[in-house]
Amino acid sequence: MRAEDPELWGVPAADIYERAVENLNRASAEVPMHSGSGPDRFIAIEAGDGYDAARLLVPGLRRFIAEHLGSPFLAAVPNRDFLICWATDASPSFHEFARGKVSKDNAEQPYSLTAEIFVASPDAIAPESAS
Repeated sequence: MRAEDPELWGVPAADIYERAVENLNRASAEVPMHSGSGPDRFIAIEAGDGYDAARLLVPGLRRFIAEHLGSPFLAAVPNRDFLICWATDASPSFHEFARGKVSKDNAEQPYSLTAEIFVASPDAIAPESAS
C-alpha cells in the first residue's frame, strides 16, 4: 500500500492493514513449514508464494511459532520468499549458523529485504538491535 492509498480509497490505513493481515492469515493456514526439534529448535517457511516474509506479521502464526520455540523467539526475513525463526536458547553454533544463513540469503537471493534479526512474540516484533 502506498502512503496515499488510504485517502484515495476512503479507508483508514489501520483498516487496510487489518484486512491484509486477515487475508494473509487465511492464505497461511496450510503453508508448509520446515522445523527442527531439540535444543536447536527452528521453524522456516519457504512456500515460494511471495508472502513468506510477510507472514511474520500474522499474530496467530507468531503464537504458533512461540508454542514451539518459546517466547520470545528470534526471526529473520532476509528476502521476500523466506522466513526463519529460532529459539533464543539455541546453541551458540546454531545462532552463528542461522545468522550466517540470513546474511548470505539477504546478499544473494532475489527480492532481498533485510539481514536484521528480530525478537518476536505473539504480541510484538522488534529489531534485535533495539533490545
